[in-house]
Amino acid sequence: MSIRNLINSSTDMVTNLSEDLLKLCNSSDSSRVIEDMRSAVQALIQSNLKQLDIVSKEEFEAQAAVLARSREKIDQLEQQLAELAAQLEKS
Repeated sequence: MSIRNLINSSTDMVTNLSEDLLKLCNSSDSSRVIEDMRSAVQALIQSNLKQLDIVSKEEFEAQAAVLARSREKIDQLEQQLAELAAQLEKS
């Protein structure tokens, strides 16, 4: 299971749990308790997700762009090296 699927699954689980709790305790007296429980569960999951060794989508995309530029530069340098090698062989 990928990290993205794990996060989505965790988010879905929290949402479902929150909805189930709301259905079970749908009275005006318990609404404060339910909201406190929802906040606590969400804080717990967010805290656990922060402890995972993952990067944000923006960080991933930035690193992917750096990698693409690096690959282009390597390709250019390999071509230059091949041209220089060819010139040496002719000499």
